[in-house]
Amino acid sequence: MAKIQTFLKSGELGPIVLSSSPNDVMAECGSPDETSRKMNPLILRYGEVQLTFLRTPTAKTPRLHEIQISMKPHSGGVGRSNSSTSPIFLEDMGLWRGATRSEFMALARKSGCPLVGEGHSQVQFASGVTASFENGTLETLRLSKKESTQGPPQKILDEREPTPEQIRDMLEESHKADSVGARRAAMLILWAALEAVLRRAALSHGNTGRSSVAPHSLIRELAASGYLSHSQMRLLEEARQVRMADAHGLAPIPPRPMLMQELVDLVHNLLSRAKVH
Repeated sequence: MAKIQTFLKSGELGPIVLSSSPNDVMAECGSPDETSRKMNPLILRYGEVQLTFLRTPTAKTPRLHEIQISMKPHSGGVGRSNSSTSPIFLEDMGLWRGATRSEFMALARKSGCPLVGEGHSQVQFASGVTASFENGTLETLRLSKKESTQGPPQKILDEREPTPEQIRDMLEESHKADSVGARRAAMLILWAALEAVLRRAALSHGNTGRSSVAPHSLIRELAASGYLSHSQMRLLEEARQVRMADAHGLAPIPPRPMLMQELVDLVHNLLSRAKVH
């Protein structure tokens, strides 16, 4: 089951994360209550939850671009998302639905959801989730994958990339930092190793000269090509939220106990698959 509190903190809605394919979502959540006639964008609705998928010109499969939850007191959302057996059943919806702006802010502070921006009609969280208000009452919660509008991405250049041995050195440095209690430093170094190995994976996968160096773009491209699995995408999104709080000096998001080890295992897996030693 899913929680509004978890969505605000991490951007996760049960098993659903950005960049999932429609097949990923339906395998986890079953058939939607409504499906749009248009295929691009493709919209699937599960009760109060609306999922928007976009397919880029270079991708074979549409990917989840936006998650939106209607928080209106009488939105009329019915179907699987309101069933307690659904993985996206919002078990704490009653606590948040219909909240005034002041009530919502008090709940968010009490729940430990870090803010990065606050306006009259919108509030943005470190997770990327935006809460919107209408007439002083919570209307929607939205998480979307923003597309860059700052021109063409910088290309990956093989000669600028660290060697596999240097990537493994990053893992060892991260481990040493973690062993002395410097958890944030360990996560930042580990994330650097992840970015490096994702670029290596893109080069190995035949994307030389076409892939962005931006990690969110790399993850999207590798997921669209089938190189990253749904579970690996979820792991990377979980790690991205922790790393973002650490890197920008926000209230830390305590990682679950096995997160760091799972990330190390993923780096080794991608290095092996990239056929570099």
